[in-house]
Amino acid sequence: MFDYREDEEALEIQAMINEHGPAYVLKAVSMLDENSDVVKEIVRHYDKLKAEM
Repeated sequence: MFDYREDEEALEIQAMINEHGPAYVLKAVSMLDENSDVVKEIVRHYDKLKAEM
């Protein structure tokens, strides 16, 4: 969703999301458990926003 081509880190994170999904990236970046309620809620909102685009 955030697509700023001049931000190398944002591009890396987008590539990770595309390859592994948002739950994986949350685990890798923030050390949150992929199966935690908070990650499930974030992914639910992410999917909703993505569907609206």
